[in-house]
Amino acid sequence: MKSRAQKVVWIFSGAFAVSFAIAFIPNPIVGINAIFKTNFMHDLVHLLTAIGFAVVANMGEKASILFMKGFGLVYLGVAILGFIVLG
Repeated sequence: MKSRAQKVVWIFSGAFAVSFAIAFIPNPIVGINAIFKTNFMHDLVHLLTAIGFAVVANMGEKASILFMKGFGLVYLGVAILGFIVLG
């Protein structure tokens, strides 16, 4: 049976996969000329993140927890950098 951590990692994997796919469907929210501007490299990062989450979810509970902690720290760093650069 999968642990709670693995289930959460699978949910994140699905969310990033959907965010990758939705970028290729014309919509006013996400895309080149949308509210949230993205490009192919941004979308590719979402795809690779989804794949990373899926791989880690299959590796077990400890790997899932460690990956989520690392992922959280990376996202925190990106957020801080965004506030510094964009003000």
